[in-house]
Amino acid sequence: MRKVTLVCCVLVTTFIASCSLFNSNSEDSPIIGNWELIRKTGGFIGLDLTPGSDGFNPIQVEFSSNHSYSFSLGDSVLIQGSYFLSKKDDMIYIKYLNNDENDPGHIFNKFAYFESDDTLILSDDCFDCFRSTYKRIK
Repeated sequence: MRKVTLVCCVLVTTFIASCSLFNSNSEDSPIIGNWELIRKTGGFIGLDLTPGSDGFNPIQVEFSSNHSYSFSLGDSVLIQGSYFLSKKDDMIYIKYLNNDENDPGHIFNKFAYFESDDTLILSDDCFDCFRSTYKRIK
């Protein structure tokens, strides 16, 4: 009986933790906040860009609790719009919508996961695409 209770507690805790990313209507969702790009890897030639690398831009992204996002470089907003979270193949999937109908821009939808509370990984939905690592800005 104790084993069944323990297993049930572990399952409930896991379920609640996995759903917390979807709770983006509250300030408690772990994706909500400001993030700064610290590493970008991938592509068919295996790029590995970090601060100090040629071609590295310290892009920042903000995810708000009202489902809005913005990608910025310094004081310039590069793209903004709204986002939606869903599950795809047991991973969190972010779908982006751009607000500017005249300039839709190009932004890939991403898979998202956390290496730690302050490290967000956004990964493109393709084999040879990029993986971007962000640190939470406090």
